[in-house]
Amino acid sequence: MVISDILFKYTFYNEEVGKENLLDNWASIVVPSGKYGFEDGLLGLGWLVAYLGKVGKIDCDVDEVLEDIDDMIYKLTIKEHLQIEICPKRILDFVTFYQMRLYSKGNRASSHRKFVHFECLKLLVEKLNQYLLNLDYSSRPAVENGIEIILKFSLIAKVNGNEGTFETYFYSFIEQVLEVLDSGRPLDIASLSLLKLYCAIKQYEHPYWEKKLKPFVPKNPISKKEIYWGKVRDSLEKNNSEIFLPLNQWGDTEGRSFLLDYVTNIKGAEVIYEKNSSEYYHTTIQ
Repeated sequence: MVISDILFKYTFYNEEVGKENLLDNWASIVVPSGKYGFEDGLLGLGWLVAYLGKVGKIDCDVDEVLEDIDDMIYKLTIKEHLQIEICPKRILDFVTFYQMRLYSKGNRASSHRKFVHFECLKLLVEKLNQYLLNLDYSSRPAVENGIEIILKFSLIAKVNGNEGTFETYFYSFIEQVLEVLDSGRPLDIASLSLLKLYCAIKQYEHPYWEKKLKPFVPKNPISKKEIYWGKVRDSLEKNNSEIFLPLNQWGDTEGRSFLLDYVTNIKGAEVIYEKNSSEYYHTTIQ
């Protein structure tokens, strides 16, 4: 079982999972495993506990529950920061954890712990800034990694508010991509990445960039992931974050993967699902 499975069950079957001790059972597997990744390790577990506490799906003192995990992830963060090679995916997993830890804190949270999380987030953002600064725009994987970074930065700017730590690199990347697209020079980017970039710009609320990018964004997405992110685009254009899918689509592998991607990147994420032919349910998930 991985984090997207747990998130799906808490989103749509909250009463049932409370009785199953699902989170405790998953934690008992993750903690001794030695894994620290987001999908099935400490970063994912820590994010999930903070997230579920934030949205009221569990009732606990999140700082107390995560005290040991916070300390372990802090050591891993320092190790990651000292790495010469920059792995955007791995660093984004750390950033996702710290973004939620800071976002989920109440007024009674330890000021020392808040400071540590904030400083760790800054260190990781600096690594991503360095990646954007040296990005090879002729490389499709590099540009698509850059778009994932921009999407995450747009969430941090919207929710955490400390955009000064990345603003220069954020602007430079988007302007560079728009310049290449506008010039007609080839820029090999998947349709899904263009949709995500547009969603990032919409979330950041920059009308000029929106207008410049919109002609290049696919109007009729084909793959499931493109269709789902097309729904995010449409909802952001209506100034909300509501996404409707039938429950069986939320529950398949791609639906669960999208749910995790959606809630970790879009503020105010909300799902609408059909429980039966006459009942629709709204669930706020961010």
